[in-house]
Amino acid sequence: MPGLNKPWGALCLIAACLASTSLPAAVHAAPADRTAVGSTQPFKDATVNAPSPEDQTLIHQLLAQYTSSVNEGDAKRFESLLLDLNIPFSGVSKDFGASAGLASVQNYQGFRQALFGSANRYKQRHSNIKIEQVGLLAQVSLDYETALQQEPYSGKGWKVLHLLKVGGQWKIASEFYVGYPK
Repeated sequence: MPGLNKPWGALCLIAACLASTSLPAAVHAAPADRTAVGSTQPFKDATVNAPSPEDQTLIHQLLAQYTSSVNEGDAKRFESLLLDLNIPFSGVSKDFGASAGLASVQNYQGFRQALFGSANRYKQRHSNIKIEQVGLLAQVSLDYETALQQEPYSGKGWKVLHLLKVGGQWKIASEFYVGYPK
């Protein structure tokens, strides 16, 4: 075809082919003063991110181990759930600003000291658990409540954990959490 040796000619041919299919467009054109954003319509069947029954069970077991190790003050067991002690693990209650980088969110050691390094014992529980998973990657979002062992639950918030399946076991690769405003 004449003109296909030019980039715009090939682009027109690709656009024509896409327009002739029955698939919904994944990205809409954006006005010149805005960046293009993804469509709000899913491009796949939404169930593709649903965990298998086996993986759902394994992830719920990981969450139970998470909770029981916090409640029992067992740092070693808690750390066995982590992919690495230097994972991104941080509260996000402040603006990170322009200088944010990986080092600014690798704060597991601060969490460890607060939860396992003091004489205080804490308790935590989770609710509203949502799991998405494809292959060896999973994301868990949940609401949490935390307090000193003998106190009523007072600290409430939301957290997101990213999990990787390593050697048949789910490991926490990152955790970000934020407290709900009081």
